[in-house]
Amino acid sequence: MDEMHFAFGVDEEFAPYAGILMTSIVLQHPGEPVTFHLAATSLKPADQARFDTFTRLYRNTRIFIYDAAPLLRALPAEGAGNVPHRLSPAMFLRFFLPELLPAEVQRVIYLDADMLCVGRLDGLWQTPLGDAVLAASYYEAAEARRHCQRLRLKGGRYFNSGCLLIPLRAWREQALTQRVLALYRERRQDFLLPDQDTLNVLLAAPGAVHELPRGCNHMC
Repeated sequence: MDEMHFAFGVDEEFAPYAGILMTSIVLQHPGEPVTFHLAATSLKPADQARFDTFTRLYRNTRIFIYDAAPLLRALPAEGAGNVPHRLSPAMFLRFFLPELLPAEVQRVIYLDADMLCVGRLDGLWQTPLGDAVLAASYYEAAEARRHCQRLRLKGGRYFNSGCLLIPLRAWREQALTQRVLALYRERRQDFLLPDQDTLNVLLAAPGAVHELPRGCNHMC
C-alpha cells in the first residue's frame, strides 16, 4: 500500500491525545508505511521525547513537527483569544497545514487529535475526489438544518471538519488558506464553531466538498 500521510494540529494540551490517535492508526495498519505531520504551537520536551520513542518503536512511521505558532498569529487577536473555553485555538491549525507540508505530499488525512482510529483507512485514503477541494462527512439532516439556519446557508448541508481528506495541490492552487482567513476575519462574530463554520460557509458551492460516509467521522 502507498504511504499514507496524516496531519494534526496540536498544542501542549492535545499532544498526548495525538500520541494515542497515532498509536491507534499504526495498530490498524501494522507494518505499513505511515507518516504523521504535526502542526504545533507548543510542545513539552517530554512530548517530543515520546514522539521520538514512538518512531523507534514503530519503525514503519515517520513524524514531522512544524512550528505553526507564527502562522496562528495571522488570525485576529480577538479571534484566537475568544475561542469558547471548550475549544482550543489549535483547531485553526488545520487551515495552515497545506502551507506547511512539503510540496511532494499529494494528499493528507486531517484528524482532530482527540479522535481514535477503529478500522483501516485504505478506503478513505484512496477516495477519488475529482474537482473537490475537500472530502468530509456531513451531519444528518435535522442537525445540518440547525447549523444552516444559524449561518444562513441555503443548501441545507453542513459537514464536520474533524476528519478531512485534503488534496493539497488543489487547496494551494485555489489559495484556500488565504480565503479561509479572509472569511474568518470578516464573519468571525457569526461563527459558533469557528473553524468548522468558516469552512462550511466558504465551501458551500455544489461540488466543492466530496461527501464521505458518515462512519468516517463517528461521534460517540
